[in-house]
Amino acid sequence: MGSNLKVLDLTSCQKLTRTPDFSKLNALERLILEDCRRLSKIGRSIVKLVRLKHLNVKGCDSLEGLPKELDSLDALEEIFMRGCGGSFTLPKSIGTLKSLAILEVSRVKIIELPPSITRLANLKRLSLSRCSRVKKLPVSLGELKSLVELNLSSTKITELPDSIGKLVNLEVLSISECSGIEKLPDSIGNLMSLVRLNISRTVITKIPDSIRNLKELKVIEMARSCVRKLPKAIGQVEKLEESHAKRCKMIGVVPDELEELSQLRILDLSCTAVSTLPSLNRPTVLHTLHLEWCDHLQELPELPSSLIRLHMTSLSLQKLPDLSGLNNLISLKLYDATCISPSSALQPSNFDWISKLSSLVTLELCLSNITNLPKDFRAFYQLKKLELSCTNLPGALQLPHSLSKLVLGYMQGKKLPNLSHLKNLSYLRLYNCSIEAGFENLAVGKLEPLNSIEIMCCFFERFDASHLPENLEKLTVHRCRSLKILLHLSRLKNLKQLYLSECEKLMEVHGLGELLSLEWLDVVGCHSLESLENLSKLEKLELLNVDDCRKLVDFEGGGRIKSMQHLLRNRYLARGTDILFSSGSPTRAVQRRHRRVASL
Repeated sequence: MGSNLKVLDLTSCQKLTRTPDFSKLNALERLILEDCRRLSKIGRSIVKLVRLKHLNVKGCDSLEGLPKELDSLDALEEIFMRGCGGSFTLPKSIGTLKSLAILEVSRVKIIELPPSITRLANLKRLSLSRCSRVKKLPVSLGELKSLVELNLSSTKITELPDSIGKLVNLEVLSISECSGIEKLPDSIGNLMSLVRLNISRTVITKIPDSIRNLKELKVIEMARSCVRKLPKAIGQVEKLEESHAKRCKMIGVVPDELEELSQLRILDLSCTAVSTLPSLNRPTVLHTLHLEWCDHLQELPELPSSLIRLHMTSLSLQKLPDLSGLNNLISLKLYDATCISPSSALQPSNFDWISKLSSLVTLELCLSNITNLPKDFRAFYQLKKLELSCTNLPGALQLPHSLSKLVLGYMQGKKLPNLSHLKNLSYLRLYNCSIEAGFENLAVGKLEPLNSIEIMCCFFERFDASHLPENLEKLTVHRCRSLKILLHLSRLKNLKQLYLSECEKLMEVHGLGELLSLEWLDVVGCHSLESLENLSKLEKLELLNVDDCRKLVDFEGGGRIKSMQHLLRNRYLARGTDILFSSGSPTRAVQRRHRRVASL
């Protein structure tokens, strides 16, 4: 190798066990040993690489440590390690690397950082992400004055040293998934440059009041943490733009001081037990508000016209305001208890204001007791996704041509709209609809882009697939408990996935054996089904799952499906003879005890 070589990339040299002789590579600046899985040692000749700036030993599974001779590499600026083998040791000499700016150690089985690491005066980024054996940090961590980013996520660290407050240049601090850290030190308020703080998935219950001093903080992430309340001091974090608290333990009243955050753009309190929100009119740049499954919220607060996304689900929802002033909304999702139960606490609400939200791209309403919902949605010319699952929907809905996804719930057959003009529709779901005499009225048979249909909890005895588009690729029929017969499946020449589940009265499925494009077949909980057609023609079938079909006794052709990867029979066919179902392919065979089947 030439003496002028600057980059040596030995990535994935799987037979390399020791590094080559570097003695003559005086000009080398980048050494990449990534995924050299048998490399166990870096030779002493590395001391000759006096101009080396970048060292990458990611994925060197057999490597047990870095060489002690690192102290001679005065030019070294970056070290990257990931998943390096068993127990791994960082040499004490690492503290002498005066040029080191980045030390990224991920999924490495180091136990601790050598105290000398605090002498790295130019270190800007330190990551110990997923180093699951690291339990403590050097007490003098605060001596890393140049540190800009500190990532301790998924380590076993139990506390942050008070000296962390001395990291005056720190902009990013992540301790996500550090289950041993129970509290933040008050000194965290001294991190005057901090921009992003991540305490997600920790057992931290309280954010210290000293957070008021974080004048540069823009993002705080605490999803799935144990934080129970926001401190009133949050209102003094003047530059806060994003607060992510999904699934944290937050309860009760959100402090009024939150409305002081004039720069707040994103607020996510989804899946929390908050009961009251302050007025959010003052954060005039707030564009995203997530309140999904906030089941203690009874009403929405005042909201700014800047909102672009408003998503709310609450089983306790009692009142909805007039939202006509939110004319910048592109996504509106409102759900009350109707989404899981026929009953709802929502007071009768006049929805004539919704016609003013002409910028909507996504509209999802799953509500009861709403009145004056318009029949004509054609003015929503940008609308791509529409869900209307309301107990008193008007009939003869007129829908915009722009729709690509449509969900309709709680509709009677006569009220189902004609969809023949929706030339962009690719997905259709119906649930809790009575469609005995109404499915053909949907007129979807000629909608070529429509490739997925889901019919859930609907009421009808016969389902004629001849009314479906020939290009359909996925069909789901779930919990249609009155369905007895499924006809003309053979027309669906392009169907790849068929799911029939919990249709307890389903007795006959016609045309199944002619679905030559079928790749995936799930038949689950169809208690009345006694037989399936001969499946031997289904050469593309890869997965077949038959579960809880208690009366099934006739099953033809399963053993002759050449392409099948999995054939599963579960507990409700379980008695009697052991049979090995095999696809003829060596990929997988599953043996289960089940009731004797007449033919296979």
